Amino acid sequence: MSPDPQPTPPAPAEALLSSALPEGEIREGVLGDLHELFLQRVQNPKLGLKAARRWYWLQAIRLAVRFTSRRLRVRSQPSAPSDGVGALLRQLRFSFRSLLRSPGFSAPALLILAVGLTAVTTMFTVVDSVIFQPLDYPESERFVLVCEDHVRMGGACVASPGNAADLRAQSRSFSALGIGRGWSFSITDSDGRRGLRGGLATGSFFEALGVVPQVGRLFTEDEVGADRDNVLILSHGFWQDRYGADPAILGSTLTVEGEPAVVIGVLPRGFEAPLDLNGIEAWRPPHIDLLDPEFRGWRGWRTVGRLASGVSPESGAQELEGLYSRLADVHAEIDNEWRIQVRPLIDVVVGDTRPVFFAFLAAAGLLMVIVCANVTNLLLARGTERRRARSEGGPGCRAHPPRI
Repeated sequence: MSPDPQPTPPAPAEALLSSALPEGEIREGVLGDLHELFLQRVQNPKLGLKAARRWYWLQAIRLAVRFTSRRLRVRSQPSAPSDGVGALLRQLRFSFRSLLRSPGFSAPALLILAVGLTAVTTMFTVVDSVIFQPLDYPESERFVLVCEDHVRMGGACVASPGNAADLRAQSRSFSALGIGRGWSFSITDSDGRRGLRGGLATGSFFEALGVVPQVGRLFTEDEVGADRDNVLILSHGFWQDRYGADPAILGSTLTVEGEPAVVIGVLPRGFEAPLDLNGIEAWRPPHIDLLDPEFRGWRGWRTVGRLASGVSPESGAQELEGLYSRLADVHAEIDNEWRIQVRPLIDVVVGDTRPVFFAFLAAAGLLMVIVCANVTNLLLARGTERRRARSEGGPGCRAHPPRI
């Protein structure tokens, strides 16, 4: 014996309302909602089929009048400005109610979108910070590393202080060129002694990176050398943590490795020297004469250069190769196996990781395509189920398509 057919709304009332509603998802959504509410009233023992049909007629007439009057009003005032914010809020409320009405669809769709968007956003943020914007310096495309490379050193980027000083004095392709290296030391002040990660650098090292001190000044050439290096520049983080960002520290004297040193400046917030020189808390000038022949072969420094406006890395490298060749004729520390190279700083920082990160970015894009495809499949399945349920008059009409 076949089951009793599912009761359906009054056909004339449904036809009246259908003719008043605009075609598309709004019509399907409204008819689907009324059909669902009609079935709920039929199943309510306090109401029954007759009361449900009367209710359906009232709702159909009310909505038909409402939509018809709205259509006539829009036609009579074609140039009236629309309430954009109000319409947006109404659509948002409408969409929110639709999602709450179908949790079986909304929860998986929102979960898929949340996981996919989080993964893609995280990956793009990483790639953007490492590949596209790895250097937090002004005009970073002009920054280069000047490297002395030996055939037996496997591409290590090193530099001699004397060679760097000669290249700086003779080059016209660089607006600034300076050296720096790590050099840990300890300081003693009113809070006691503390060892810290220190560094040695010339003032032109910071100038090449476009650094302007937050307070004070940079080193001068007269402060480079033995018995002249009694000055100190603090990092912003160390200044804030150790001295509470007190500007009175400027000009005060600290004891560095048993010798007095005057604080002449504080670097700006967020500044970090590139590569292995990041995290340095305080800087001093080199304690050697850069042109002293004794230190010509000490290739334990980083040389950072800033190309002059309009000069390409290739042009800068070509000029330095000629200058380096002439230095080799004068100094025995430069033999035939030493070469000078100019490497864009961004390429050195990124290194060989660029293809890997681009592969991750492509994978993130593919993941986003998969997420969109899954949500699209959910929408299609929901719409198909809704149309099948309405055609059969069954309770599955709850799964109607979104009305946005």
